[in-house]
Amino acid sequence: MTRSEKKAELFVDGVQKENEPICVIITTFNRREITHRFLTSLVEELGKCKFSSTIAVVDDSSKDGTPEMVSQEFPGITLLKGSGHLYWAGGVRLAISHLGDSLNKFRGILLVNDDVVLADESISSITKIAEEHGGIIGGTVVTRTGEIESTGGTLGRLCKPKQKPRIANGMVQNCDLLSGHVLYIPMKVYKSLGGFDVNLPYRFIDLEFSLRAKRAGIPVLLAPKIVAFTDEVHDYFKETSSMRGSFSELIQGILLHPKGPHWKESVYYLKKVSPILWWLWLPFYYRAFFVALIRSYLEKFTLIRK
Repeated sequence: MTRSEKKAELFVDGVQKENEPICVIITTFNRREITHRFLTSLVEELGKCKFSSTIAVVDDSSKDGTPEMVSQEFPGITLLKGSGHLYWAGGVRLAISHLGDSLNKFRGILLVNDDVVLADESISSITKIAEEHGGIIGGTVVTRTGEIESTGGTLGRLCKPKQKPRIANGMVQNCDLLSGHVLYIPMKVYKSLGGFDVNLPYRFIDLEFSLRAKRAGIPVLLAPKIVAFTDEVHDYFKETSSMRGSFSELIQGILLHPKGPHWKESVYYLKKVSPILWWLWLPFYYRAFFVALIRSYLEKFTLIRK
């Protein structure tokens, strides 16, 4: 049998066969118990699927026993060790690089954050929907009290990079952008778009990939039901704007930090979102920096006055 014949065998009416495996990629750093809880739910959900899977966990040099826990309690998982400077996007790329040519055997890639607990039959549901529609799919992630931690969205009009969120409502919805909290990409789509953008070293690879898919005419979908639960909402703006320090300290801690709106990466992403008017949205991306800076100097001035 030729290679093209083997490839054709993977599809029936354009949809991949259910018995082809998927690859699950997770990155983690210093949250042993959270990661353990997540992997337990992941293994349980994968056990409900009709297909097999390979799980790759990239641990970015945790010091809390996370890699030892993964090795001991989940021996079937592929554990990869990072340098300590990979962050999320770098960890995903390390896993894909490690898989190399073997990536071709998978029906798709599932990206999942390790701070969630997957909803019942979420994986089997999203993979089926994605492959029926020939597109990529993400889902709404909420806290147990119903607060939205992550979901899909459409590009804003007044401020283009600011998403207008779409929330699970029982129907499959079309989006412009999807978060990597829970994101499934059929391998056919991943290959057709050339993989993740190598110019985004820390984050944004999920948003950029989904935006690129949308512009290529590939369906970008939101699952009809909530796909996962998490403990709390991480409000990036509040977390970053609450930082205090001098101008140079805030530059280092926010604009030049991988977890902040790193200026070089942010500008690159904004140019992808709006190639002509990207510069208009810079204040939006850096607003947390300006708020932190202004509040730092106001608080310093108030202390001096006292």
